[in-house]
Amino acid sequence: MKKIVILISFLLSITAANAQKSNTYECEKGHYINFGIGGGLQSLLYDLQDYGNKKLGWGGAANLNYSYFFTRHWGVGTGLSLKTLAASAKLNSVQTIENAVDEDGYSYSHLTYFNNLKEKQNQILFGVPITLCYQYNVGNRWKLSGSLGAAWMSPIKDKFKTTKGDLETRGFYPEYNLELYGMEQHHFYTADDFKGNNNIGNSWAGLAEIGVLYALSKRWDLSFSVNGVFGISNQASGNSDANIYNPDCMSADAYKNPVYNGILSSGVIDKLRSMSTSLSVGLRYKLEHKKKEKPQDPDIPTDNPIIVDNNKGLDSIPNVDTISQIDDDIEVMDSMPDTVPAIVNNEPENKDIEPNKKVENNPKVRDIIIQPNFELNKYQSQNIKDYYETIDSLAVMLKENPDMHIEIVGHTCDLGSELYNQQLGQSRANFVRQELIKRGVPSKQVVAMSKGETEPLVPNTSEENRKKNRRVEIKIVTE
Repeated sequence: MKKIVILISFLLSITAANAQKSNTYECEKGHYINFGIGGGLQSLLYDLQDYGNKKLGWGGAANLNYSYFFTRHWGVGTGLSLKTLAASAKLNSVQTIENAVDEDGYSYSHLTYFNNLKEKQNQILFGVPITLCYQYNVGNRWKLSGSLGAAWMSPIKDKFKTTKGDLETRGFYPEYNLELYGMEQHHFYTADDFKGNNNIGNSWAGLAEIGVLYALSKRWDLSFSVNGVFGISNQASGNSDANIYNPDCMSADAYKNPVYNGILSSGVIDKLRSMSTSLSVGLRYKLEHKKKEKPQDPDIPTDNPIIVDNNKGLDSIPNVDTISQIDDDIEVMDSMPDTVPAIVNNEPENKDIEPNKKVENNPKVRDIIIQPNFELNKYQSQNIKDYYETIDSLAVMLKENPDMHIEIVGHTCDLGSELYNQQLGQSRANFVRQELIKRGVPSKQVVAMSKGETEPLVPNTSEENRKKNRRVEIKIVTE
């Protein structure tokens, strides 16, 4: 338990070190792996009747789980778990076996006195859970989590051992109203120090867990949880005739193989269930497979981008050659974001092509990078009119060149989750596309896609750089 406390303290220090970062990590669909360790009140439940009293014990747990979230909030899970359970009992009673027969053939009642005999039981259970999972954002980095389900449990170790007290065997002869003891030659003796294996079966248990997740990064979460497991099916041996102690006393030539069966394997216990309530800490990792965007025409090349001066419109834009298209599945916006002045690439312009003239096929492929002043988490800004000249010029060129197509690509900085930034970049691209369509450009000439945060223009090492990465790129192509 001390090691677990030290580990939790260390993980909390990592949490505090990351707490000042402002990144937002949304709940996401996908595949997750979770590893956790913990401990708590983990014991066995049974009724000793009048034989004595029992005490619950403490144990530990480790789990390796897999979950798949088919929506941002709901998922299913399974995995593997190991739990250690402990319990103890103190026996103060008399066990009676009637119609015993001594070595001379006389019938008597065999008595076993349990004198504060303390038995400890220990189990290691292997489990396979099946759960319904839930997660929900409650802050930039914090999420609530929970699961509910059932687990199949199987004991891989199930032992008992007596640690204190003893038992004493005696014989009562009702015919003579006589009780004999302390006569080892007649198998009336005192004994202690027993150990062995319990005869416990497999079982099903219900389980519930509630906790919190703290995002350390886009893929790693730190988890803290409280969970409970309660046995549904009975683990008792079902041998109602078994005694706690079997002195092998039913025939004159017996008394050779006395056996201490243990409390849990005896007929004294008719119901046995496992239970645990524990605290756990762990790490969750998101498995992510990035999907490559599928171009409509993979054979057409692209070239290096240029950055366009917004004040010149498209008069100095060289011709381009191709376009890639993806489905426009994000809702388009009704207004266009503003821009900050951009920089003209130092590369020479194509002097063979006059602006606003019909463009002939040209193998040179160039990209336009527009650097609007997108604020964090926004796909529009306040100074919209500053950008109209560029949009108007581009619209004229597209309408006069029906064979020309453009690809609009939205980009973001690295703040936020990958899924959120992918959607934000798509909204920015859709935003530009809608403005062109409103100016009479046929929709088939304009497609929009998103690169999210995956292709930064400059490293995301400062807020100034992040502003530059919140941009839209336009690729102009001809057929």
